[in-house]
Amino acid sequence: MERAHSLSESERVNQALAHVAALPSKILNLHVDEQGHLAEFVLASLCDSTCCDIAKAALVINNPDFNCCCGAAGYLADEISSASNFATKETFERMCSDFDASLFHAKVRALNHTAYATTNEDYQQLVQELGFSSSAQICTMQLKNGNRGIFVYEPKKKLSDMLAHFIPLIISLFGFCPLI
Repeated sequence: MERAHSLSESERVNQALAHVAALPSKILNLHVDEQGHLAEFVLASLCDSTCCDIAKAALVINNPDFNCCCGAAGYLADEISSASNFATKETFERMCSDFDASLFHAKVRALNHTAYATTNEDYQQLVQELGFSSSAQICTMQLKNGNRGIFVYEPKKKLSDMLAHFIPLIISLFGFCPLI
């Protein structure tokens, strides 16, 4: 873990992108899609210290067509095992148990209200409702069926501009997950 903090900016970005590039084979090898928790697996992997090193994150799905907004997954580093260890079925099952026991994940999953307009004020309401600090970052993504993903996160330390630039690309992986 010490090594991750001593990497140059470009080495850190390369490490994160290599981590993301390895996700599809991990998903296939662990049969994540058959066991459920695919969104949680992707979320924990993106938040891991070997990727974006995020302390707290939530994925919320906003559906203006049905006028609803629902929480899909929540991650709090203190409650979830390190995704670097998800190499075996047993460690994946431990991650699933961690999410099932996570109070923050339950709070995010319980989120269910009318759809947000796409204004910054609405997103700030979401940030407060989920208990994020005022320094939380927000990134949105278009998902299938007219849904919009809202990814709220707090990195453990400020992300480099280069890594922050890749966040929208990295979170697009949620578009392949069954979310609700």
